Amino acid sequence: MAPAPGYRHGPRMSAPRTSSPRRRQPLLVAVGLVVTVAFGAAAVVLGLRLAYAGQALPGTRVAGVALGGASAAEARKRLAPVVGADVPVVLRAAGKMYRLRPADAGYTVDLAATVRAALRAGRDGALGGAVATVTGVVRSRDVDVVTRVDRAAFDRAVTGLAGEIGRSPFDGELRITADPVAVEVIPPRTGRAVDRAVLERLLATAFSRRT
Repeated sequence: MAPAPGYRHGPRMSAPRTSSPRRRQPLLVAVGLVVTVAFGAAAVVLGLRLAYAGQALPGTRVAGVALGGASAAEARKRLAPVVGADVPVVLRAAGKMYRLRPADAGYTVDLAATVRAALRAGRDGALGGAVATVTGVVRSRDVDVVTRVDRAAFDRAVTGLAGEIGRSPFDGELRITADPVAVEVIPPRTGRAVDRAVLERLLATAFSRRT
């Protein structure tokens, strides 16, 4: 049937689509779960920090010493015998052993700064430290020992140790004495050079492991 005169075809109007309540339900559930987990994690973090206020958080260790729950005074008491002792490190080179005390090489442990770092550990970082706080519950959190180095003393120690280990090459020698007549043959020997940079790294690593 032909359209009546004056009639024009126009665009068809469609009713606006509305999301089905069934489609919105999974999204709301997911949002609710995320919010619940977030609040739960926040509660755990807040609870731990309140329970361990002024103490090292669980999982905190320094030089292998567990400090979880320790106050500053208790942490110092536990660490002093371990990191405060001037125990010499032993290096083996050219078939000999060489001993060097950290204090002789200018290394000293800042026990007060180490304790402060231990009590601060797990309270800063990503998401305000929340991740670090919770992580300590399931695994250990190792805190480095704070050391102070007298560079001049360290350089002197490295120079002295390098002098003991290294040696100059010797071409050999024939010594003859007249009275009484004797001939002594001194065999040659190879030289031994010491890489100072490597020696410095070895000493620094040894002191770090000791502490």
